[in-house]
Amino acid sequence: MNASQIVLSLVLATMVFSVALELRLEDFKRVAQEPKAVICGLIPQFILLPVGTWVATLLLDLPPNVEAAATPLCRSASRLLPASLRCLPRPSTSAG
Repeated sequence: MNASQIVLSLVLATMVFSVALELRLEDFKRVAQEPKAVICGLIPQFILLPVGTWVATLLLDLPPNVEAAATPLCRSASRLLPASLRCLPRPSTSAG
């Protein structure tokens, strides 16, 4: 890791830690009682975002390295997708 990656990692860790300090037991109780907001946040993050990325790699003529970076995002949520969507071909990451 170079210096900028280390600094970025430290900044990100500090941000995540500071958000975690704000959580209280009541927050978890509220989520357990009303999970709708959490579900509404998880659906876009784990289903719509990967599907949108996958569709964008199919529709746009992206360089192979961009497709290769986007593909793991799509594949990470593939287990959450219906079987009919899992059968669709993955974007090609080969050059040419």
